[in-house]
Amino acid sequence: MGPHCPIRTISDKVIFLNNHDVKFTTAIYGVIDLVNRKVTYASAGHHPPILAQAGEEPRIMPNHGFPLGVEIDLPDLIKEHEFAYESGSLLVLYTDGLIEYSHDTQKGEARLLRAARGALVTKAQNPARFIVKNVLQEELQHPDDVAVLTIFFE
Repeated sequence: MGPHCPIRTISDKVIFLNNHDVKFTTAIYGVIDLVNRKVTYASAGHHPPILAQAGEEPRIMPNHGFPLGVEIDLPDLIKEHEFAYESGSLLVLYTDGLIEYSHDTQKGEARLLRAARGALVTKAQNPARFIVKNVLQEELQHPDDVAVLTIFFE
């Protein structure tokens, strides 16, 4: 990664040249440094990660960047972010279908933050499944895909 993201330029060109049906796509990329207990990530229009830590309210992490494929010559607007993690922290990555199910993203984000806290506090055996179940609850309509990836830091 770094201050200028060559992955962005290559990805934009690939999207433009290879898929005329897809207008743009979002992506998030990160590196976990186990020695220094840090996470470095960059987002291209993807929803921000959620970090849940013991004794704190879960928080939405910083997030900047336009989706890939919006413009082939878009200036480099992807920014790198970094945070240190503690043992017992839970990182949550997710697709928009998880929080946009009712077209009320604020309601979806509030449910997601509560579910992330619940997964951490209850030490859920499968935090991703716990989060999906608690965010979507009894919602019958899911017009978009739902994917959740959780990382528990020991």
